[in-house]
Amino acid sequence: MNEGAADRDDAATRPEERRGPEAGRRTDRRRGRPRTDGGGRERGRDVLSEDALEASFPDYRGQIVESRRLPERPAETVPPERVLEGALAERLDTDLFTHQAEALGRLADGENVVVTTSTSSGKTWVYALQIARNHLADPAATALCLYPMKALTRDQEQELNTKLGADWDVDPLVAVYDGDTPSDRKRRYRNEANVVLTNPVGLNAYLPGHSRYSGWHRFYDDLELVVVDEAHEYSGVTGTHVAWILRRLRRVLEHYDTDPQFVVTTATIGNPAEHARRLTGVDFAVVDEDGSPPGSS
Repeated sequence: MNEGAADRDDAATRPEERRGPEAGRRTDRRRGRPRTDGGGRERGRDVLSEDALEASFPDYRGQIVESRRLPERPAETVPPERVLEGALAERLDTDLFTHQAEALGRLADGENVVVTTSTSSGKTWVYALQIARNHLADPAATALCLYPMKALTRDQEQELNTKLGADWDVDPLVAVYDGDTPSDRKRRYRNEANVVLTNPVGLNAYLPGHSRYSGWHRFYDDLELVVVDEAHEYSGVTGTHVAWILRRLRRVLEHYDTDPQFVVTTATIGNPAEHARRLTGVDFAVVDEDGSPPGSS
């Protein structure tokens, strides 16, 4: 071992000698005092409290005129039988949040919906229940769900299988179709899947296959629902790219004389209807009155 490597190895194994006795204490390098941003000994401190802000930003002292804590709010719910057919409503063991019920009501009226409510407010339930409703009405009905990341696609495959199959006793074939899917499974999914989960880049690659593989003929001919999840991720150049892919999809669907409904989900943004329309080329009803129970803040 050369001398330089020995020095590096020695430093790596004895950080306390290299960094000194205060190594475990994070400091503000400009002033040499303990940080108040949640690091080191201040880890448990509320960094947005008035005391913490004054300590961190002394020039702001006196500018905080009021501090208020908002209490948690109970959920606003609707019995499922108000918006779902009896066979499906009876399989739910909980009421729907009001925004879920509103979205499902608008879908029943033939509208496209963009759901823009808080994180963990149950947006997935909107399109999961619509998939279930379509499947019970027509077992051949299909749905296409687009997600921005492969990892999210796999998570949602598990979520949809749990909800549709285990919880609601509806059993469509839900399948991830992307670059990690083995060829033999792709063949089966083209021919048999009711719900295909993929990403926009994958969809762009697979669209030309509709003229070569008979399975895609079946899938697009029976397509009742297109889901664009986490649509706020698609902005700028990426958003333009996805918008053109979705227009390619709609042209393919015109070939099959198919006109599916769209469900777009997004974080709370200022222009959900406009964003969804620019992304897909179709008009949307906005569902933004969140019925889920927010915690205190």
